[in-house]
Amino acid sequence: MENQNNHDNLAPLLQVPQAAIDAFGTTLPARVEAYIAAIEAHKYSIGIPRPTEHPLVEAIAAAGGMNAVEIISSEGVPQSSAIRITNRQLFAALALTGFITESEALAAGRTGEVPAAIDAVFGVLPEQDAFLARLTWATMREVTRDHPLIGMMIAANLATAEQVDAIFALGASIE
Repeated sequence: MENQNNHDNLAPLLQVPQAAIDAFGTTLPARVEAYIAAIEAHKYSIGIPRPTEHPLVEAIAAAGGMNAVEIISSEGVPQSSAIRITNRQLFAALALTGFITESEALAAGRTGEVPAAIDAVFGVLPEQDAFLARLTWATMREVTRDHPLIGMMIAANLATAEQVDAIFALGASIE
C-alpha cells in the first residue's frame, strides 16, 4: 500500500533563491534540521520556552523541512537595480530574513508604519528629510533595489549590499 503522507512526490511548498540561502553564512539545511530536532526535543520538556530560529528557518521547518523547499537559481531573479518588488514582497522578505519582525511587516503593510530598525535610520536625518523618508516608506507601493531609501539603509550599516541583494532576490521570488 502506498504511503499517502509521502511528501517526496509533492511539489515544493516554498521557493527560495540561492542568494537568500547564501546570505545565511551557514548552510540552511543544517539550521533547518537542527531546529526541527530542537522542536521535537521540546515536546518532552516542561516549563522551557519553545525554541526559536530565523523566520525563514521556522517557515521551512513548519512546511516539513528541506523537502518542502525548491532552491531556485538567483539567475532567474533580476539582479541589482533591475529588481522592482512590491512593498508586500519587501516587507515579507525583510521579515523572513530577520531584519524586521513579522508583526512589524504586518503593521507596515496595514498602515505604512516604519519598523523600529528602519525608523532608527530615518531618525538620524534632518527633520524634513526624516519626515520625507517616513512618508515615502508609508506610501510606496513598489521599490527598486537602487532606491535612495535602500542605499540609506546600507550606508547606515543596517544591512550590507549583499544582504540587500539577497532580500530583493527573496522578495522577487514571493508570489
